[in-house]
Amino acid sequence: EAYNAARELLVKDSIIFVEGEIRQDDYSGGLSMRANTVYGLAQARQRHAQALLIEFTVDDFTSELLGSVKDIMREDFQFGGRGNCPLWIRYQGEEASTDIKLGQDWQVVPSDGLIEKLKALCGESQVSLLYPEANPYS
Repeated sequence: EAYNAARELLVKDSIIFVEGEIRQDDYSGGLSMRANTVYGLAQARQRHAQALLIEFTVDDFTSELLGSVKDIMREDFQFGGRGNCPLWIRYQGEEASTDIKLGQDWQVVPSDGLIEKLKALCGESQVSLLYPEANPYS
């Protein structure tokens, strides 16, 4: 059933996520997996990403940059709709730092397009997705 439901995702060089059960295979003596669900990358992000994090240092933090981030988010909300992934801002100052979890109005769909735009604006290493094991607030 899982194979038939995910047939269009099973393409050479594509990344997929499989949820299932691993068990001892008596025939081969090794392990086998029975897939329950197969997700594409975008669908897996939407289901499992706990937050989209944008990191700023005191040197980066300008009203122009914040305005550009806001424009990207507004455009994304207009064309992609709102999602269920919270947006977090991490600010690192010279003497203090803080994480700000933005409200529900800022929840996003963590799509490739949105992440690429934010990385182009803020820097490759300044934008990341957090998953439950990496979430300090879970």
